[in-house]
Amino acid sequence: MEVSLKSLLFFSLAWVGARAIGDSLIYLYFWNSGVSALEIVFSVATWFAAPLIGLLLLNNRKGLGSRLFFKAALLLGAFSFALLAALPPSGLLLGGFSFISGLSGLFFWLPFNELFFARSKDRAAFAGAAYSGIGPSVGVVLPLLAGTVSSIFGFPALFVLSGVCALAAWIALPKMDDFTQDFDLRKSLSDAKEMGALFFWKELFSRAFQPQSCWLQ
Repeated sequence: MEVSLKSLLFFSLAWVGARAIGDSLIYLYFWNSGVSALEIVFSVATWFAAPLIGLLLLNNRKGLGSRLFFKAALLLGAFSFALLAALPPSGLLLGGFSFISGLSGLFFWLPFNELFFARSKDRAAFAGAAYSGIGPSVGVVLPLLAGTVSSIFGFPALFVLSGVCALAAWIALPKMDDFTQDFDLRKSLSDAKEMGALFFWKELFSRAFQPQSCWLQ
């Protein structure tokens, strides 16, 4: 049986929710803990470098199952937040968290995007609207929740909550289709040369001007 659109949306919502809760105050947390601006900038660069390294390692790999990627993404995401909850804040911890987060994002979105758009062809308008609305919706609501939780219970509790949300996506994992993926980086870059540059700069500027960056002013 093909995965339902409802299961796909829940799966992505749990993942995006985990990232929104855990990431929304991450730089403020480390900045207030004494981590320097240079270390924070380095962590952002590490976040971008991780998926690039992951793509290089995946290049020319064939027959990798999508569920394997999903499992790796969810476990890495939960593990990264567990590290934040258990260890004292430092530049090294932030860099490690950023690297793991970059890899987990790659492992999640590579198979998910292919699966989502393949399964929503007959409801393209609704699916596209729902898919596009998840990020902005949780981006408004969940940072408020993150601020409330961190103020009352502290940042470790916030990171534990983020890890639990990431693992909550596991509920829908058995319903995800398990298809194989082949990776040819050269062909992919050739096919998406112009669009890739567009999305790169979009992500760069959106991340650079997130609300939590105001503490650097």
